[in-house]
Amino acid sequence: MATEASAAGDVPVVAVGFEAPGDLAPLVDHLGWTAPFLADPARRLHARLGMGRAPWWRVWSPRTLAFYRRAARTGPVPVGRVDVHQMGGDAVVVDGVAVRRWLPRTPVDRVNPAVVVAAARAQTESM
Repeated sequence: MATEASAAGDVPVVAVGFEAPGDLAPLVDHLGWTAPFLADPARRLHARLGMGRAPWWRVWSPRTLAFYRRAARTGPVPVGRVDVHQMGGDAVVVDGVAVRRWLPRTPVDRVNPAVVVAAARAQTESM
């Protein structure tokens, strides 16, 4: 993820997590994230973008379990007090308005970051 954020170049990238800032810090360090990483513990932005909570069968899908099994082979990933049912997503925001959203059905069903960057560039080129 940090690699994709760096490759975005002229497109500003911001990550938002729903944990408290102190709980996000180990994750930011683990990812090598250098772009802004904001904390939204009240989940206001998540709610406004339609990023709700998933039922257990989406959170613990076979694909998600396989992803975590592969990730465990590379070593531990720091996690705080995480709500595994809270879904994330991706969005392109222009002047405070979400002009494009990608809302995954499972935790590992995320859009390719290059697609998000391309959509953001298309927005800036059309202005």
